Amino acid sequence: MENNQYIEFKQVRNFGDKITVSFEFLRKNFLPLMKAVLYIAGPFGVMTSAAYVLFMGDYMENLSSILQSGEEGYSVSFLTYFVIYISCFVLAMMLLSLTTMEYVNLYIETKGGIIPFGDVWERVSKRVVPSLLISVLLGLLLISFFGFFTIGMFLVFGEGGMVIFMIFLSSLFMYYVMINLAVFFNIFIHENRSVGEIGAIIRRCFFLVKEKWWSTFGLLFIMSLIIFAITTIIQLPLMITKLSDLFSSVADGGQSMEAFYKQSLFEMIYSGITQFAGFLLYVLLILSITFQYFNLVERKESSGLMEQIESIGSTTEESKSVADADKDEDY
Repeated sequence: MENNQYIEFKQVRNFGDKITVSFEFLRKNFLPLMKAVLYIAGPFGVMTSAAYVLFMGDYMENLSSILQSGEEGYSVSFLTYFVIYISCFVLAMMLLSLTTMEYVNLYIETKGGIIPFGDVWERVSKRVVPSLLISVLLGLLLISFFGFFTIGMFLVFGEGGMVIFMIFLSSLFMYYVMINLAVFFNIFIHENRSVGEIGAIIRRCFFLVKEKWWSTFGLLFIMSLIIFAITTIIQLPLMITKLSDLFSSVADGGQSMEAFYKQSLFEMIYSGITQFAGFLLYVLLILSITFQYFNLVERKESSGLMEQIESIGSTTEESKSVADADKDEDY
């Protein structure tokens, strides 16, 4: 049975609507979606936050030792925490994306009906291994591609002042490619693709984002800025504490810098909490890109419109909606 508060994904939306509807969807589905996220991705999110706290604590201690002794170098524990942090972060973000997107799939299938956690878990558990494999494969492809691209540019142009320009140019090109690949995971999940179709998925990313690169970039930028702002507000007590330590050390001529570099128990716990809160906020970013994916598909293929034609036999209102959204789109 269709929910009268159902949010349609398969429709064209202008730039502002994609941001607004992401918050609206999260508000209306907060409890079931967050339950799924906390149970499935939450453990790795906690591990990521803990690894970050240990990593930053060890980093500050190493920095303090370097400044005091003048000798450069980092401890084995620092590198270990860094590897653990990166590994947990990748797994946590993959599970967060997978859980959110599978929840959206179920939401679309049930037309906004009740979605039990068991149904989400069943979907996610079947896609964990393929998602991990394709994530690793994509990462290796990107590292290899940009590595060879950068090396090639250095071999051809890497002389004198051209080196900095080539690094800048390579960075711009990498950013261009990454924005095009923003909908990669959406295609993989929502279109039920296999790992062997990675080439086709990449081509489809460029096909969908073509002529809407700036819109996709703008959406990612604005949502990231919103998440950063919220996280910064949450971190204010910790920032004030560290600033207080810094001012105290400056006031006594740097005699108490040790308090600034070392983390207290409160700072470690609070830092872990804020990191986990920031991790959960990424649901908003994933939702906004998911709405962008369906928006791009609808603009290119009108799949949602065709479904409505088949179900109600009328296109007048939907056609007007598409035309209005096209007029309002700024990018």
